[in-house]
Amino acid sequence: MWTINKILAHQAGARLYHIKTGRLPASEELARLVDEGVYSELPAYKARGDVKTAAAVLAGDELHMDLGLLYQKLRKTTEKKNLGQVFTPMPAVETALDLVTVMPERIIDPACGAGDFLLACSRRWPQARLTGVEIDSLALAVAATKLKLAKISDAELLWANAINLRHTGTYDLVTGNPPWGGNLSPGDLPKDTHFPGQANSFVYFLELAARLLQPGGQLVFVLPEAFTKVWTYQRVRAWLLENFAISGLHYIPKLFADYYAPAILIAAVRLPCPPIKGVPVWYQKALYKPKVQHNILPAAALEPQRFNFNWQQKMEELWQQCRRDAICLREGELGATLPEGKAVVDFSLGIVTGDNRRFVYNKPAPGRYSLLQARDISPFTTAPPSGWLEYDSVRLQQAAPREKYQAAAKIVYRFIAREIIAAVDYSGSLTLNNLNIILPLRLPFPLEYLVGLLNSKLLNTLYMYKFFTGKVLTRQLKQLPLRLGKAEAVTVLAKKLAQGEGSIAEMDQLVYDLYGLDSGQRSLVAEQHRRLKEMFFV
Repeated sequence: MWTINKILAHQAGARLYHIKTGRLPASEELARLVDEGVYSELPAYKARGDVKTAAAVLAGDELHMDLGLLYQKLRKTTEKKNLGQVFTPMPAVETALDLVTVMPERIIDPACGAGDFLLACSRRWPQARLTGVEIDSLALAVAATKLKLAKISDAELLWANAINLRHTGTYDLVTGNPPWGGNLSPGDLPKDTHFPGQANSFVYFLELAARLLQPGGQLVFVLPEAFTKVWTYQRVRAWLLENFAISGLHYIPKLFADYYAPAILIAAVRLPCPPIKGVPVWYQKALYKPKVQHNILPAAALEPQRFNFNWQQKMEELWQQCRRDAICLREGELGATLPEGKAVVDFSLGIVTGDNRRFVYNKPAPGRYSLLQARDISPFTTAPPSGWLEYDSVRLQQAAPREKYQAAAKIVYRFIAREIIAAVDYSGSLTLNNLNIILPLRLPFPLEYLVGLLNSKLLNTLYMYKFFTGKVLTRQLKQLPLRLGKAEAVTVLAKKLAQGEGSIAEMDQLVYDLYGLDSGQRSLVAEQHRRLKEMFFV
């Protein structure tokens, strides 16, 4: 097979020729045009193939598999970002199409890019009629070339903004990887959208799929994993569940090699349709890692609040049991006996400097304040501050009043973490933004008691079960059920643990007793804690 560098100039020339003329050139014509410098658009591509190379490109020889890579070389990073382009590796395309449960006769990819989904669909369903829509003319030319090389001549390719299509109820399958976060102007938004203030462009492609699909037709999209759980998309999830029945989910935290963006492959059937008894959930730690069937979700797990991939009946029953006679880190909920409308604690974010190299130092000096960072915090214990900071609220990007950080006593907890790691700090140190703080206001117990609960295996298991996130968010901490009782025993043990004494296992047993867990429930927590920590849910 010819290398990408060897065929680059010729293939770029082929795409440009196609854009200008609507047809592909003969191999000899292409070689002459490129080598004679006819295309002023190719100054960066000095490599020149020969006629044989150009002929090989146009004849196929499986070179169409590399054309998407060529396209990405031709597009600047900023261009792809502005268009919201996230290119899907071919193994992920095939994995997404594994979720299809219909037998499609008409298929559309409304953001077809370089055409990989269309090619994969043509191999699986050769009799299906294919339609691809793409706003980027260069990407569309690449798709046209790849389809021609694969000897697919009857596909319909449209150069357009797909979200304005009105092919209502026409298709059996809508698939692809719609743009994520594209910079859409108000004039580009559909007039009848349910989400006029929504920022992320993939939302409008979900609406588009609902218009394009006939009842019983299926949507299979690559979406950001955040769609399944982030509060911003709660209204979108509610709309999706009103119009679709989720039929499959596949979670890949590390889908893309060039940047970090956890992804979900989602399959959904347009309502009305026969009831779906259970939704299979697949998990794949990375693209080239083995996939496993993680769960079978009932409809109850798919709520607008979040799609809980870890839903289990016994864990749900345990969650409800722990909520009884509990309070939260805010007023009122779940039987709290605190004054109505009064917060029990104050949450504050750590300091965002905007440039740690400029503000953070590894040695003390006049005008510098001691600074705690995530690496200084372990369950129950704080190490001596590892940094010093010049605090200037005007110059810092984001900071709470210094008095909050320098409170006589506060809880510090890691912000970027799968589970809660918290300790009481009496040093009056500032905290960097990888740590957040909790200040007591009307707590009916000492800070050490709260730290004992937060670090326990029980509350960490409940936390991972309900939220499976790589960040410990204030909104989620406020939902954890806190029982009142055994305050002295928990507090004393937490103080011992802070000094490097005592046993965390003993703390776990105290918390189990506090929440009234029997032996079976304790075994369930231990098993779920181990399983959830092994999963890379972020």
